[in-house]
Amino acid sequence: MTPRRLRRVNQLVNIGAMPRDATPRKRARERGTTAVPVTRDPNANRARILEAATAEFARCGFGGARVDGIAAAAGANKRMLYYYFGNKDALFGAVLERAYEGIRAAETRLSLLDVTPDKGVRRLVAFTWDYYLEHPEFLALLNSENLDKARHIRGSSKIRTMNSPVIETLREILRRGRRQGRRSRRTDPGNRPAGARSRRSMRPAPAERRFGSPALR
Repeated sequence: MTPRRLRRVNQLVNIGAMPRDATPRKRARERGTTAVPVTRDPNANRARILEAATAEFARCGFGGARVDGIAAAAGANKRMLYYYFGNKDALFGAVLERAYEGIRAAETRLSLLDVTPDKGVRRLVAFTWDYYLEHPEFLALLNSENLDKARHIRGSSKIRTMNSPVIETLREILRRGRRQGRRSRRTDPGNRPAGARSRRSMRPAPAERRFGSPALR
């Protein structure tokens, strides 16, 4: 028997040995829910896993989240999850990158350089506050990352690339403010370590202290 034929026989044997109630569709019927369809579209599968992972990590944190739970919520299996993301750390990193894509895309629509420096700062602070309130999962993910000393954010070149335009915009706002005599202290929005802000950063404080480096949000 050729190796290819032997592999096919093994696959059929393994499938036949699975209990019938082990299928996602059967379990979904027992729970009274609809099974999530597994498609052949890799982008759709990846997006579905990321959606489920975001909810799990936001609810349980990185340490408490379980890959089994993420796979079940996505209507997939652990094998598919590892195929797309490799391991739990890489999956959490991808979730953080997706979360940052959301806030950075929204920030580009603020037109901060089209207003005075004071108004630009106030607009960014108000936006950040509202975004946290409207996306509690984003703040939960960052709180979890704080506990891990921003390990995943520090290792993500994609997040650093996304942060760079925002940091440069803030630098320009501060430069304009200094030229207009509105700021006397030299501040660089990119001079703090790339970590994640905790909920404590939302308490009232001078605007320049509150937004700091965008990598901290």
